[in-house]
Amino acid sequence: MLIIVAGMMWLVCRVLEIVTDVPNAAATKRGLGVHRIWVDHAEQYMWVYRPRDCIVQLNLATGNVEISLPAWGDEIAHVAHCNDGPTALVCGHDGTVTLHRDGEEQKVAKASSNAGLPLAPLLSEDGSVALFVTALGHVRGWSRNGTDVREFNYATDSPSKALHAGLNSTGRRLFIARDDGVVSFYASETGVQDQTDLHVGVGCCACAWSEDEQLFVAVRRDGFFQVHLTETGRVHWEGHIGSRCDFCARNRLKVSPDGRLIAVSTNLNTVAVWDLMAGKTVGQLCGHNGLVCTMQFSRDSRRLFTGSYDNTIREWSLESYAQMRIIN
Repeated sequence: MLIIVAGMMWLVCRVLEIVTDVPNAAATKRGLGVHRIWVDHAEQYMWVYRPRDCIVQLNLATGNVEISLPAWGDEIAHVAHCNDGPTALVCGHDGTVTLHRDGEEQKVAKASSNAGLPLAPLLSEDGSVALFVTALGHVRGWSRNGTDVREFNYATDSPSKALHAGLNSTGRRLFIARDDGVVSFYASETGVQDQTDLHVGVGCCACAWSEDEQLFVAVRRDGFFQVHLTETGRVHWEGHIGSRCDFCARNRLKVSPDGRLIAVSTNLNTVAVWDLMAGKTVGQLCGHNGLVCTMQFSRDSRRLFTGSYDNTIREWSLESYAQMRIIN
């Protein structure tokens, strides 16, 4: 009898692991799960995207929805925001990318059939640079100088597939990480390579710069990550988040604005927080009932906002590592 009970308990645990640890396709199909959050620097508003839903602006003080961008619905694959909130770069499943800015005509571009599908769209903090990178390393976007908007379009020179890309805070520099374990750095508007390649190893599933661009963090699918000195490429230290990253995790790695901490979402519905310079874990954020798939630090680096497949957004203290509130 004890064997039967133990077997049933094991089966229940396995089912719960499958439901909570794998990107929940059923939840996504129902429109559940928070896939993207972005908080403005003043922390007055949060932009939230859920599948099959509008992109909405929440007032963080009241929790009320104040603005809704057009409901692209199932067509949205990824979305990015800049600090002014209403500026959004929306990437569709069909490869169409739309730049939405209040009071202006939308700008639309589509990746050519021979360039591969776009990776996640990228926006500078002030919205002056908006671009996307395709799987084959083609770059297309817009830059703004006052009222003057210029479109740019170029191809980077690499035979390897692009996996991830990122902009620095000003939007003037771009990195592209490829499946051969090489990260290349470019002037974002011209495609001119401006730094020696960085070798992070194959199996990279997430990358991030520190705000001063001195450190570069790369997470591999085996759950290990490395912190590199960007200028020399030397490995500063490496760690392990405690679980494998079995799928794309581009929004599951964040470096704090003060360059002191990194936050990594694990496959166990928790967030591991590490001291970036000391190379040691300093806290675990536990409370979500689904995978944490989007995160953002507060501007003072003392708190972290997280969105999950459990359809909740939570705010955490990075001093006590306790949950402060559930926003919705």
